[in-house]
Amino acid sequence: MKQGKEDLVVTEGTIEKSKGNSFYTVRLANGEQVLARVAGRSRRITRHLFPGVDVKVEMSCYDLTRGRIVSLTQGR
Repeated sequence: MKQGKEDLVVTEGTIEKSKGNSFYTVRLANGEQVLARVAGRSRRITRHLFPGVDVKVEMSCYDLTRGRIVSLTQGR
């Protein structure tokens, strides 16, 4: 079954650590920590991702421990 757009939770967070292979540890605004990867369409922003950068993360409502980095936010 395909996942619809209404099943996604979008939130903002800050990158804490690079895990390699386009995976990052992200601290969300509510204090939770998730493992996030860079979305395929956003691979070109990979060179701008380092600890301390604010990002927007999409997560499935079924698994809130993993996410997908979709864009940089306009913070700092």
